[in-house]
Amino acid sequence: MVFSTSIYPVFSSFAYSAKERLPKFYKVISKYQLIVSLAIAAGLFVLADQLVLLVFNKDFLASGTNIRLLCLVLPVVFFNMMFKFILSAANLQRTFLKSVGIGVLVNFAVAVVFIPFLKSIGACIAYMVSQVVVFAINYKAMSREIAELNPMELALKPFICALIMGVALFSLGSMNIFLKAPIGMLVYLAALMAFKTFSSEEIEGFKRILFSRSSKA
Repeated sequence: MVFSTSIYPVFSSFAYSAKERLPKFYKVISKYQLIVSLAIAAGLFVLADQLVLLVFNKDFLASGTNIRLLCLVLPVVFFNMMFKFILSAANLQRTFLKSVGIGVLVNFAVAVVFIPFLKSIGACIAYMVSQVVVFAINYKAMSREIAELNPMELALKPFICALIMGVALFSLGSMNIFLKAPIGMLVYLAALMAFKTFSSEEIEGFKRILFSRSSKA
């Protein structure tokens, strides 16, 4: 959320004064969103049961399944939060509001079907489907108005790195969660570096954009 909010003034400035820079910036921030969201999703997926026991007790252990389900759409949720600010900056807020309205209707319809016999899992499914619908509508608008992303190019390396982190966390077994989490983070960062997920040009370009905007604020 903080990251999505911080890009709003940058994207808004580009939308009005440097539209030719929007596609490249959009692709770079999308990659950052994937890197962050996939790491969180992988970590939560593996550590779900330990997190539940940390906050509650064994009576709530079944809710770990709900957490794992929601992790499957966490990157989509991150993108939807980003789309909210980007579309507003590009004066396309009506598109986002339309997608949210459709998403609410879809959520309600799916919930009515699944909740009666799947309970909390049905609610998770309804939320997941609605988020995917919202994403699809906004992604189509972004592809038409700003730039079309290459999902394989953007997501492949971060996904592999998140998978490596997940396997590492799983292999640590019942180790204390406060030790597992930082170890998983280090493994993920090492994997990102090993796979050269970001070019030096992308890193420097993103730093210049953010620092130049913050210095003017």
